[in-house]
Formats: sequence, structure tokens, C-alpha cells
Amino acid sequence: MTTSTTTSVATNDGSSREVLLDVVIAVHSPTRRVDRAVASVLACRQARAIVVCHGVGIATIADRLREGDVDPHDPRVRLLGFQDGLRSPTGPFTYGLEAATSRWVALLGSDDTFARRALDRMLAVGQARGSDAVVAPLRQGGRRLKNPLVRPTTSWRTRPLDPVRDRLASRSAPLGILRRATVERLGLRLTEGLRTGEDLEFSARLWFSGARIDHVPSDPPYDIGTDAPDRVTSAERALADELGGVRALAAQPWVADLPASARRALAVTMLRVHVLAALARRVDGAAAGPQVDGTAAGTSAGPVPADGGRWADDEPALLGDVARAWVALAPGALAPLSRADRDALDVVLSTPAPGAADLVAAARRRASANRLATIVPRSLAQLLDREGTLRRYVRYRLP
Repeated sequence: MTTSTTTSVATNDGSSREVLLDVVIAVHSPTRRVDRAVASVLACRQARAIVVCHGVGIATIADRLREGDVDPHDPRVRLLGFQDGLRSPTGPFTYGLEAATSRWVALLGSDDTFARRALDRMLAVGQARGSDAVVAPLRQGGRRLKNPLVRPTTSWRTRPLDPVRDRLASRSAPLGILRRATVERLGLRLTEGLRTGEDLEFSARLWFSGARIDHVPSDPPYDIGTDAPDRVTSAERALADELGGVRALAAQPWVADLPASARRALAVTMLRVHVLAALARRVDGAAAGPQVDGTAAGTSAGPVPADGGRWADDEPALLGDVARAWVALAPGALAPLSRADRDALDVVLSTPAPGAADLVAAARRRASANRLATIVPRSLAQLLDREGTLRRYVRYRLP
């Protein structure tokens, strides 16, 4: 990235306007509604869209913009070509970030949008509070998502988020606006070579860096698109690809150096949201997993044979290795999990590695567990733990 912090662009009337924010949009297919994404950026007068055309021609994307009544020659639209031959968002997003010159940067999926005035509000908050990052509220399918699951207090109105107390670990993508100087200072980079989970380390490093993170849950949201037929993050993939980012994060030396509370918060999220989700996704009928904490474990990718035929030979051992790496970093991470989750993880963590049929059976037991088993941990002393299911369940239902 360059070191300039302010950028001016000429407007159509011949005047100039300062651009405070560069929003990077990576697009790999002309079927994506990139015109919609760009239009949501241009609605903020201080923002510019950097569209990285990943493996698709600039002219093709320019035509797509015109079809959506967006002028590809607008001074606040930059179209950049990028080729790396990889089906991964890391390359184009990194390329776009390196091309950014404004004080603030943001990442936007090509089928996602910012709600009206979302960028204006985040810029206002970030400028007024001296934020390193302003986390955007999320909305999907018209429903607000409580992620991060911040404390039910008014502390967010005046004070920054606490990465542990406000459960920032569950926010796996850095959606919002980021101070570019902070990104450079911390050396934040998306993980190369991954088709999914490439932003796990980027986000976690930022959340637990001591940087000032602000968030106003009632502000206009980042809208997650649901109409793209080829969305990479929802596609079925090999377990090594699905958990590549989770495994890579556990191996980072800085994670081991975190305070115990931070390691525990990260580990609980990796086990609950990623390891157990990977288990559930491979079993028809168990894909959703327990829902009492308000988070889906995954989506079904179709029927699975009773013997677990959708597991490659090395995948049961791989799943166990990833889970063990996080338990080793934070042994206390298992304690707040519900009985249903713990029972499933017991199978995942068993040695020698369980067979695929054992994992299928464990996932199905978890999916069909009764309400008590999906809420209560093995030790009642952990019932009110911040990371426990009961407290999360209650928090999801509070305003």
C-alpha cells in the first residue's frame, strides 16, 4: 500500500472532492451484481470503488456496470485487471488493498451492498472517535444478524469494543471500515492459497491487537447478498479447504502469545462455529445442528450414505487434528460448550481417529439432541459462562 492518507478526485462538474475511503470489490464472474455493489459505494460522496476484475475482462465488467446504470468512467470508480489462476478471493482483494490510497479502506463482496448511509455513518464514527476500525452491523435476507454479540449495555455508544467481553472472535470477516495506517502497522494480510477462511487471521489479528474497534449496532448495515448462484463461501469443498484457515490460524505464534482469555474466546469460536459446522455439513439431516444460540452450523449439501461415504479417507483424522490444536491452545475452551457439542467433540477428538460412520452417528446425535442437552454444559458451574450457550441464547433474544 502507498503511504498517502488523502485522495482527491475530479467530479463531472470540474470540481474536486476528497476521497476518505477506498472500498475494494473483487469480482470473478459477470453474473455477479457488481453494479449494485458499486452503486452502494458511490452513494457515499467520500467513498471510491476499486473493482478488481479477477479472471474476467475489464470491458465485460464495465458493460455490467452500464447495465445497472453505473458509469464505469465515473472518477470514483477504478477498474483493475487481475489474473492469478486461483479461485480464491485473497489475490484480488490484496491487489485492491495495495492499490488503495485513502485514509480508510473496506472490503465488499461483489454480490453484497452497503445500506443507504452505512458508509457515511461509519466514517463519522471513525473520524469522531479515532477508531482503528468500525465494525458494520450485518443484515442477511432482511434480518439483522447479532454478530458480534456485544454486551447488552450502552458501552458501545461511548467506548470501544472489548474483544473478549464483546465476543469479537465470532466476527470472522473484517466487514466495516479499517484505518489503512492500522492495516499497514499490524501487517494485516489475507491468507494466501485459501478458497475460504482467508480472512480469519486478518480479522483475529485486528480484534486482539489492542486497536480501537468501534461498533454501533443500530446503524445502517452491510447487506450480505443471497442471490448469487456461485457464491464461493457457501460452496461444498474438501475438508482441508474448508478448515484451512482455521488450521493456519492455530499455528500462528502470535495466537499462542495471546492472554488466556483471548485464546479461549478464539478456541471456543473455532470449535463451535468451524469444527462442529464442518462435521454437521457432511451429514444429511444434521447439517443445521443445534440452533438455540442463534447461529446455524452449516447448510446441507445433499444426502449422505449411512456409512459416511462423503468423508475422504484422511478427513476424520484431519478434523481431529484441527480440533486438538485449538484445545491445546486453550484447554478451557471445552468447558462452556453444551453437552450435545461436547459429546460430538469427544468423538472428533478420540484416538485413534474415528471412522466416518462414527462421525456421522455423532453428528446425527447432536442434531437430534433435546433442548436441555443443547443448552446445558456438563458442569453446571459453567452454565453462565460468557461463551456458554445459555447466555448466548438469552443475549440473542434481548434488544
